[in-house]
Amino acid sequence: MAFFKGFVFLIIALAGLFVVRYYSASGLGSAYPSGRLTPAQKHFRITSYTLDISVKPAERRLYVRCAMRLRFTDTPPDTLRLNFVDGFTIHTLKVNGRPVEWHYENNYLLWLLPASANTEDITVQTVYHGSPLQAVRAPWRGGFVWRKDKAGFPWIGLACQGEGGKIWLPTRDGAGLKSDSLTLRIRVPRPLYAAASGHLVRTDSLRDTLTYTWQSNYPIAHYNINFAVGRFHVLTDTLHGKGHSVIPVRVYALPGDTLLFRSLLTESKKIVHTLEDFCGAWPWPEDKIAIAETPFFGMENQTLIAYGSQNRVVRAGPFRINRLLIHELAHEWWGNKISAARWRDFWLQEAFASYMEVLYTEAHYGRETMRLYLKRMKRAVRNKIPLIQNDVITSSKAYNADLYNKGALFLHSVRHAMGDDAFFTMLKSWARQDTPESRNRHSFTEYAKPLNHNLRTTEQFFRHVQNHTSAPMEALFQTFLFTTDTSDTFLPEDL
Repeated sequence: MAFFKGFVFLIIALAGLFVVRYYSASGLGSAYPSGRLTPAQKHFRITSYTLDISVKPAERRLYVRCAMRLRFTDTPPDTLRLNFVDGFTIHTLKVNGRPVEWHYENNYLLWLLPASANTEDITVQTVYHGSPLQAVRAPWRGGFVWRKDKAGFPWIGLACQGEGGKIWLPTRDGAGLKSDSLTLRIRVPRPLYAAASGHLVRTDSLRDTLTYTWQSNYPIAHYNINFAVGRFHVLTDTLHGKGHSVIPVRVYALPGDTLLFRSLLTESKKIVHTLEDFCGAWPWPEDKIAIAETPFFGMENQTLIAYGSQNRVVRAGPFRINRLLIHELAHEWWGNKISAARWRDFWLQEAFASYMEVLYTEAHYGRETMRLYLKRMKRAVRNKIPLIQNDVITSSKAYNADLYNKGALFLHSVRHAMGDDAFFTMLKSWARQDTPESRNRHSFTEYAKPLNHNLRTTEQFFRHVQNHTSAPMEALFQTFLFTTDTSDTFLPEDL
């Protein structure tokens, strides 16, 4: 009996260590960290992508035909420069259908803008192939993950939040950069399935291949353009959302794991229903709620949550809480819809997603269990560096473990200072779409920010909070976000 208890304790300890490792990894995208735009890149944005992708698992290669729509927001530069990690073979590059000379070096794709090109919108088409960056430790040091399932079939995942989409497609590299629409046509060998961002439009069958066409008409960050390939079973359901929409729910699971992932299908509906109470309607009703089984831990890919094949839960009192699934689904609001405008504001995404774990726990298991959950978070805070460092310009430097736990404790302290009624009104208001009235027209014009891309900053959040309460908030914000001083005085006494 003593041996059994010791063995159980060891398993629980190892599981806890694995979860801590997930929330404590540093160096997000450290090989090719996402940074900020060059001066010339601030004059245009990429409004749409159409990607034809042929996946060759045996070669670990992609063959891609990429069409982008570029819109100039200022005087076009003479030379256009897109971020694109070295290692691909480029066959052609055309602007408005006409070939142009290009240079591809030092992780940039450059070409001279033809004098005949429209000065407002242009179409850029490029054809290339190659072996994209392979992940060292996805999702933190990301890239493509090429594995085989238990039966020996290819199983492929992609995580590149820290690196950005530049590891496999030409793009602009920086925080908060989104396109307005996306089309993906993904060709894979039979009998594989390619799940992707957006909603499935059609499937085309040839003798040896299957081609899946996906589309989305919602803004999407370039690192969120994603797909997963495997011999998936597609589990289907629907959810009647708070916005009166009937939303498709999909889970893509490998054979042998369908029982586990069917339980996640049910659980994901429960989580989304709960989060809609706090955050408003599901942001992507015309696309889907979806989870793909991936050969790495997890990631908040828009409308295609990556979830590892092991069910990750933590304990709070007698309850087992699926922290990973709540966290990644919460990112559909906090990160994918409402996004950090700069890397120094990255805490906005992780803190809010982490606090949704707290609110979900409270909603389903009560205030005492929520208090235990927050105490667990408090014990995990390192407090070695501030959540916000003024000189942060890259994803690698922006990331630290305290964004999760200390960030959630900060939001709980804001709630404590404001009171529940004011806090939850403020929260739902913060989650709404940008409007001409709420948008600060002078903020971050260098990002060529369009309406409804919902790029937010710490300063905007402070003003938003202060507009919903008469309580002075400056000391709370300053202590929690910009220092490593103790913040216990701002927390409720029972923590």
